[in-house]
This record gives sequence, C-alpha cells and structure tokens, in this order.
Amino acid sequence: QNQLNGFFFAEEFMCGLFHSIARIEKEGYDLLHELGAEPKVVSIKTSGGGAQNDLWTEIRARKLGIPVEKAVNTDPAYGVALLGLKKPLDRNQ
Repeated sequence: QNQLNGFFFAEEFMCGLFHSIARIEKEGYDLLHELGAEPKVVSIKTSGGGAQNDLWTEIRARKLGIPVEKAVNTDPAYGVALLGLKKPLDRNQ
C-alpha cells in the first residue's frame, strides 16, 4: 500500500519529519533552560510559511507541551525586525 512515490508514503514521510523536527526543537529549548536561559519558554508565536500549516502547529504544541500560536503578523521577516529593535546586550556588565 505504501508506494515509494505514492501519496501515502509522502504523507507519512512528512508527518514523521514534522515530529522529528518538533522533538529536536523541544530538546533545544530544554537544553537552553538547563544551561541557565531564563525565563523558560511557556508559549511560542510562530510566523512564516509554517504558521499557515495547522498540522505542523499542532504537532509542535503537542511535542513542546506549550501553546504554539500564529503571530499577529506571520511575515517571516517580522520576528527578525522585532529583534532588530531590541537594545543589544552589553557583554561588559
């Protein structure tokens, strides 16, 4: 039933890929917290193309165990622009 080039294979492959990426994302957030990053991530606002995919958003929320919601502005450059508005860290303090 699962053909190499068939629809079912592609669907299962993409679903597995989404789960793997979400697991790696969780490991990254967990490691940042273990290394002292504060505050711990309690919710995520997502943007870009992935924000348009409800299945991907649901998988991320389940794997991370926190709410994952579409940002008000889902343009991929919006988050980077917001970071650009922040004051740089003074590493001499």
